[in-house]
Amino acid sequence: MSNKWATWCLPCVEEIGSFHSLHEGTRRGVSVVLAAEEDVETVRRFAEKRGFSVPMYVADEMPAPLREETIPRTYVVKPD
Repeated sequence: MSNKWATWCLPCVEEIGSFHSLHEGTRRGVSVVLAAEEDVETVRRFAEKRGFSVPMYVADEMPAPLREETIPRTYVVKPD
């Protein structure tokens, strides 16, 4: 599962706690990754301040499948 979000997006911030809980309680074979197009340090400070351990992918530009402008946006990705 991947969620595209931003530190300045209030709806995103509200739902990240749920993704953190899902990440902490997932079984083998299920991954949760949060994706953001922001400065790495901004995202790192945000996660550290809130105690989030969810893997976070930070990029200047998202890969093609994640380029949707609307956030928050959640993707469920099958292994294949």
